[in-house]
Amino acid sequence: MKLPIFLKPIGAHSWAKETLRLHAKDVRNPAYSSKQIEFAQTGDHLWNSAQLQMVREGKMHGFLRMYWAKKILEWTAEGPEEALALAIRLNDKYSLDGRDPNGYTGMRVIK
Repeated sequence: MKLPIFLKPIGAHSWAKETLRLHAKDVRNPAYSSKQIEFAQTGDHLWNSAQLQMVREGKMHGFLRMYWAKKILEWTAEGPEEALALAIRLNDKYSLDGRDPNGYTGMRVIK
């Protein structure tokens, strides 16, 4: 997924970009596929519940959305760019505020 400029990490603080770069190749344990993440098949019951609420009701509490996005980063072996792309794809597909600044703001914790 090609990210629009406003979602790319270029606006992040230099320390945050450097941290993401340094840890992009870290081994993820556990690591989940995008399908496992989308269908809430992780070992984290809170995260799974938040994902299922978004799928079923189209919403997720703001604090949970930040946790949700952070865990996607933690579990995505392909690195931070792919984690952000997956979070955006899921947010836009399932959330009522998908493609809205509020939804993107909640996911910016990845950057």
